[in-house]
Amino acid sequence: MLLVVVLCSAIATVSLAEVPQKCQKSLSDLQKCVCQKGYKTSLNIPVNESCPGSDHELYNSKRCNKAERFLSEKCPEHFDSNTADVPNYYQMGPGTLKIPNSMFTDNRKRICEKLVSKKVARGAVMLFEGGKQEQQYDTDRDVEFQQESYFMWLFGVMEADFYGAVDVDSCESILFMPRLPESYAVWMGELKTPEYFKERYGVGTVRYVDEMAEVLAKLRPSSFSL
Repeated sequence: MLLVVVLCSAIATVSLAEVPQKCQKSLSDLQKCVCQKGYKTSLNIPVNESCPGSDHELYNSKRCNKAERFLSEKCPEHFDSNTADVPNYYQMGPGTLKIPNSMFTDNRKRICEKLVSKKVARGAVMLFEGGKQEQQYDTDRDVEFQQESYFMWLFGVMEADFYGAVDVDSCESILFMPRLPESYAVWMGELKTPEYFKERYGVGTVRYVDEMAEVLAKLRPSSFSL
């Protein structure tokens, strides 16, 4: 399936003059993160009518989170949080094409129906591994993450280090998310909960990766497809 996403169309024009000077650099960084990299921010920020030209700076997740955290702490009166409004669609950034999660649900149904038509054993479970976040050589700098294509097609998950399981008979889906340490929030921002990702991606259940063996054992699958 070809997934076409149009990046960075207009929704507003920013006026940096309205923002305190101490926050202007972070706002500019965050706008570039959203516009150029599809970064998902929890702040309602204005976006330029066109993406700023590339200045060859690396807008990785650490830099984007740092800018968002600075704006939240130093200029909270200028930016409302939108975390309560959990999106139920796939989108690469403000003003871009919104693809409903129902598309990924339909994709899972299609593969389940295909396997059932091929007389796969009753009680079979499919287990998928998402893409992994890698670092640049021996540093702690993240390489820009791109989701594994099949995992994206099935679940629409944008984050790294997830697993997903699908019960072929019922087509019920489970996501397994990494259990991140509390120290992660210091550098990378708010720790999302299983409830958040369940609502975000429209799956039946979300558990942690370290619970995967226990959860899958309770399903008592007749076979696994990896």
